Amino acid sequence: MDIPIRRRIINGGETNFGITKAVAMENSYNGDMKDIPIDVVRNIYKTKYWDMLHLDAIEKYSIAIAIKLFQMSINIGPHTTSTIFQKCINLFIKDEIQEDGIIGDNTLLKFYKIVEHDKENIIKTLNLFQGYLYIKICQRDKDQKIFYRGWLSRAFL
Repeated sequence: MDIPIRRRIINGGETNFGITKAVAMENSYNGDMKDIPIDVVRNIYKTKYWDMLHLDAIEKYSIAIAIKLFQMSINIGPHTTSTIFQKCINLFIKDEIQEDGIIGDNTLLKFYKIVEHDKENIIKTLNLFQGYLYIKICQRDKDQKIFYRGWLSRAFL
């Protein structure tokens, strides 16, 4: 199973609150990352992660899944998180959705059909995908092994 590993995940550079300097700069913050204001962090979390993944719509059916996806997106990026979410959904349905990394109406409709009976299984599957991604990163770049323990703890939040 292929999960895209984007270069920014492997080497995100300077971060604070899980936000890379590049993401902060994309959102008009050019200061030192250790001094990033909490209101800037909240705005980035809302626009770059929460809204991009349509987590308001997901939260209506499961706050736990919305929070898991939010946490994942901060750590591994919203596109990779969306792709993993779609891969997860496809494991529970026969008529699979496109794994394009975009959470749209079709992804949400399929999620709504399975969430009632599979909330815990969806979270477990997301955890497995997230952990597998960290393994792949470490296998691809041995220098990343120093982060593995910390990443692994994130996979099972």
